[in-house]
Amino acid sequence: MSDKYYELKYRFSSQLDEMDGERYVTTYKVKIYEGEFKEYSNKKLLIGKLTVKLIHVTLALDNDYPLHYILDTDQYTLEIGQQIFDIEREEIREDIQGFYKGDILNSDICLLTRIEICESHRRQGIGKKVVKDVYNRFRGSCGLFVVQAFPLQFESGVKKGNLGPLPKWSKKMNFSSLENDFEKAFYQLKAFYQKIGFDHIDGYNELMFLNTSFINEKMDKILLE
Repeated sequence: MSDKYYELKYRFSSQLDEMDGERYVTTYKVKIYEGEFKEYSNKKLLIGKLTVKLIHVTLALDNDYPLHYILDTDQYTLEIGQQIFDIEREEIREDIQGFYKGDILNSDICLLTRIEICESHRRQGIGKKVVKDVYNRFRGSCGLFVVQAFPLQFESGVKKGNLGPLPKWSKKMNFSSLENDFEKAFYQLKAFYQKIGFDHIDGYNELMFLNTSFINEKMDKILLE
């Protein structure tokens, strides 16, 4: 048995004000820690970060709140949401529904917007266990999980010299150690998500989907040791 363990701490906030668009999007900031099974020790090391957005479409529509107002709460949600939803009909696009033969639990969407594992802990199977933990916690709360397969090392500003002195977390991430060929990195990332049960749908090159209506045998095989 390993003397290491891993812990995810989920954090979100909610305001008791009028039901504006932000009330229908819950953003979870997650920190991933590594600890050791040692007596009289509770030392934990931050090894990763994760951002999850749960879009409460069903609740919004029940309250007659327009879908496009929800999606417009931030640029990322808007860009992804416009690809997933038919805004005028306020429902998931027909080709996505068709891929799943209309069998989608509901219109609520869980976006895995960002997963970061620091360089020292990559290629240890931690990423897929993190995704499974998110899957276990939110699969009863959404119809689809959606992830954008965009390699973080190609984001604007992360390349060496663009930001001046790197902050501590960026040094731990060491983006320069990741694959520097975009096409190769992109397909590696898509392959990672397909291996754990996400689907590619024609016409949605960057997006990948996981339907909570179906048993996910690939995800079930991931052991949370």
